[in-house]
Amino acid sequence: MEAWNAMAEDDKIELTYQNYLLQFGSTTGRPILMQHNGLLPTIEGVKRTYDCFDVNFRKHSSVKWNVMYDPDDMSRALAVNEEQTLQFLLEEKYVQPMALKDRKEGDSEQLQRVREFNRELIQEVTEFRAETAEQSRGILEMVPELETLKKLAITDSKGQHKNERNKARLAPPQPSPHWEGDVGQECPTPVRVVNQVQAEITETSYLDKL
Repeated sequence: MEAWNAMAEDDKIELTYQNYLLQFGSTTGRPILMQHNGLLPTIEGVKRTYDCFDVNFRKHSSVKWNVMYDPDDMSRALAVNEEQTLQFLLEEKYVQPMALKDRKEGDSEQLQRVREFNRELIQEVTEFRAETAEQSRGILEMVPELETLKKLAITDSKGQHKNERNKARLAPPQPSPHWEGDVGQECPTPVRVVNQVQAEITETSYLDKL
């Protein structure tokens, strides 16, 4: 401490909490895979649940993570891959009370964080689906042999395959089962609808599940 105090202020570098855990944190010593509800390391005989509000964390579901932590503060941990090229600061799962009457200060704010994260995630997935749908359509146009109707349409009683294929292709588009617009109003494409049901039921994030 004397050497630290004697050091010039310009020479001192403050570590971020993430770097602190990386350099000085304890580790379980056993890499683990992500589960649907985050990382579940067993630390000193206690199974804990950690997750991350960074959507990029979920893009590495096949990575095995080392969990770095401070034994004096288990509320946060650091997930690091073997090469240390990927690092994500995690938060211990916030446990919401089962009954509304049991809610305490801070519960509503934590629940709102989860809902906002889910809304952003749904929007990103929606845009990704729309983008990949356009790309897939372009590939099918270049390689007609991949067209699904050509491969799967059942022949009629006369053994005609093309007739059934053309009927399906020329049929007017059917509205989505979740479309609630006025009669005659143009229905958005299924890609843009992106499961209204999913958006409605995803009020509870994976952060709220065990």
